Amino acid sequence: MVVDAVVAEDLRTVTGTIRGGEPTWRWIDPLAELPEAEGDRDHMRLFPGWARQGSVDFDPATGAFTAVLPRRFGGLGATREGLFAAGGWLPQPLDGDGMPEVEWQVTVRVPEGATAVVGATVGTDEVAWRGTGERVGLAVLPEAVVTDLGAVRLVSRRPPRRRIPRGIATQLALLDGETSRESAVVVVAPLKMRLVRGAPGFLLLSDDAWRMTPGIRRFHDAPIRRGLASALTDLPSPFERSFVSAALADDASAAAMDEALKGLKWIPLVDQTLNDRSMPYATEVLEDVVPEPFVADDLVERFDPHWPGMAVVAQLDLRFGEGTADRAARALRDGEPVDPEVAPWLARFAEAPPVQDLTLKVANGEVHVRREAEASAVGVAVPVRMGDGQELWLAGDGPGEVAYPRPPRAPVRVDPDGVVPQTERRGESYPVPLIVTGTGSLGNISLSPLALDGFVTVNFRRSDDSRTVWSPGVYFGDQVLAEGRIDVVRMAGRPLDALRREHQVSLGPSVLWLDPRYAPEGDSGVGIAASLGYRWDTKGEALFPLEGHTITAGVEAGALLTSPERWTRLDVGAAGVVALHPRVAIAAQLTGARSDSDFPHKALDLGSLDGLLGVPIGTVWGRTRGTSRLELRGVPVRYADVPMAVLWGTELQLSAGVEAGMLESADGRYAALGATAGLGFGFDWAGAKPSMTGITAGWPLWTEGFALEPTPWPQIVVRSEQWF
Repeated sequence: MVVDAVVAEDLRTVTGTIRGGEPTWRWIDPLAELPEAEGDRDHMRLFPGWARQGSVDFDPATGAFTAVLPRRFGGLGATREGLFAAGGWLPQPLDGDGMPEVEWQVTVRVPEGATAVVGATVGTDEVAWRGTGERVGLAVLPEAVVTDLGAVRLVSRRPPRRRIPRGIATQLALLDGETSRESAVVVVAPLKMRLVRGAPGFLLLSDDAWRMTPGIRRFHDAPIRRGLASALTDLPSPFERSFVSAALADDASAAAMDEALKGLKWIPLVDQTLNDRSMPYATEVLEDVVPEPFVADDLVERFDPHWPGMAVVAQLDLRFGEGTADRAARALRDGEPVDPEVAPWLARFAEAPPVQDLTLKVANGEVHVRREAEASAVGVAVPVRMGDGQELWLAGDGPGEVAYPRPPRAPVRVDPDGVVPQTERRGESYPVPLIVTGTGSLGNISLSPLALDGFVTVNFRRSDDSRTVWSPGVYFGDQVLAEGRIDVVRMAGRPLDALRREHQVSLGPSVLWLDPRYAPEGDSGVGIAASLGYRWDTKGEALFPLEGHTITAGVEAGALLTSPERWTRLDVGAAGVVALHPRVAIAAQLTGARSDSDFPHKALDLGSLDGLLGVPIGTVWGRTRGTSRLELRGVPVRYADVPMAVLWGTELQLSAGVEAGMLESADGRYAALGATAGLGFGFDWAGAKPSMTGITAGWPLWTEGFALEPTPWPQIVVRSEQWF
């Protein structure tokens, strides 16, 4: 296949001709119907602005094509950093089996001053490459620094961070003698969804590679080493490169992040980092044998899917014995025949993984393992851990079931290392282990006057189900010194992340110790209460949501043990956000509350932490309250890289808004209007867990029914998430 192409000055448009191919091939536009983001977080990691599709126009009669790449991060797109495409920048041929292996002869001309990478060749002006594979990698940078690392040339827009060439050199040393290609090119690219994306002789490496706190930085090693091994493996098949690189780049001494931090999982931040899957590159860093679904925008994922290389390694070693995968990989690498007993299985693993699930049932002293799969599904090796021992079920094609005697009092788990691709992993353990974590948070801190709210809880959930959580804990706020509560939280609906769903119902009794400093003239002491709450949240991103809403409702009833005071309270609220641009959004909130109590601790405060920010806490109380807010939010800085000990500064947020509220009491009606302004900072804990903190200030503009003493200082609240 002969390709002659020209990259335009915008570094987004590629025009040219393509000649050759087979008459049976079908030519497609690889940019058509590129998958978009599943939610706000994915959007932020895929697009610098609005979602863009791009297109490849092709005339088969003349071979002329024009490709306009989308503004998109990752392995197929163009940004101000340059053009980065692990294939997809020219018409893609398909045959009956997927993406055919093509002998390429490619010449690309680029604008003056730009540097191009075509396959495994780097150059300026006119760059040519010959090679065999399913696609051709292309990167064009307006200016570039080329670093020679021996078998690899590293190309970056600016001098790379020292850890990147140092890390690549370390991983190349571990691969010494294991690869078959003499050289490859690694391009530092704006990859926010995955650490590496590749093509024959070509590798895109995330500009965030090894950007983690020392001590956990090593968890980027294994996925990057496999990417390097694939780029340096001279095999035309993407399945074979995936399998060979997984087998030959394996380092038995490397520990996955979740294993290394196992003893710290009770810490909330560690638990969330490991389990809510919001960490960048989570499935690679956590060494998932079968990666969780990404946004499948890679050409192979879309047009020629196959079993993940790590899963194939595990399956072959389980089925035929330890070392089988290594021997098969070396045979493929060296062009030698694979063991005839192993070769048919390799061929079947080159197909897309089947839809299948494993379930476990323990009854009458037996362990029953069932496989639910379509009849054509390739047989799998299923490990079953029983206590300290392990059984192996070599399941045949399609569905099936096996039974084993159960060791007395031994826990049982199916597929403990996740080597079988499945649609859902539930019901695979007996008994189902509980995950126990501690959680603590400061929600808002008012600096004038000093008040804060937050909680400390211990959470219990089943390891195979995050729908139900038991949360005994202690809560505190501007009105209570401490509130001990036992909440049962039930979740349903669409997952927001691996630990949260959009519908949430909570129920719990509590014991309260009211703060006498809040209202010295009012009753205080110890009380008991019970609450029921509902939350419907469609905003999947907490740090800067672009769309969605939150609807809440709650009721509480309680009584003081030290006086005859009783109360009931109803709260309702709705908030929504609409994006004007992926970095600019408008958010609005309406709240309403009704309390039948006249004593201040359980009456409604117009200026409490859940009231108006511009009104000082404890100014006026009543029985009915309504508030509204409108806020404009913007992100002038995103994807920054500011190291601060164990934090990496990533984002700067600004906001401005107005708020209004009304309160009714036995003494009359009170109302206020105010202005707000906020400053938020996004950061990654240890370079791994996205978080934020912010400061919001409020000024009263107008009041009715009460007066505020003039002060040069606004009311200020420190927050750990978006205000609403």
